[in-house]
Parts: sequence; C-alpha cells; structure tokens
Amino acid sequence: MKVILEQKKCIGCGACSALDPKNFKMKDDNSKADLLDSEETDELVFEKEVEYTNDLQDGTDSCPVQCIILKKD
Repeated sequence: MKVILEQKKCIGCGACSALDPKNFKMKDDNSKADLLDSEETDELVFEKEVEYTNDLQDGTDSCPVQCIILKKD
C-alpha cells in the first residue's frame, strides 16, 4: 500500500499527526503536515510504501481537505 500526501493542499489542522504519529508529523512551524520517511515525487507531493493500520486509516480520514490518499498496489 502507498500513502500520498499532497502537502500543497494541507491546511495544517494537525489531525493526521495526532491520530497517526508513526506516519505524520507537523512541520516545526505547524503550517503543514510531513509524511515521515517519504520521497518527494512531485512538487510538494510525498509518498511512501506503508503497511495498512487503523491509525493510518484514521489519520487519512481525518483530513478535512482530503490531501492524504491511500492507494493499494
């Protein structure tokens, strides 16, 4: 499974990092979420391979602007 963060759409609410701190962290200035240990594949688009967890699903579902995407391989 792959998780994708479209950081340019992020509004910095912090819900993803609160629910899934294993995969998400707020930037030091709390303006945007970071996808931990990810690779930038496009301008401000980050992705990484992950194993599905309920925390990952909760973090993804909590995003009010839907800038986090889960894709099955």
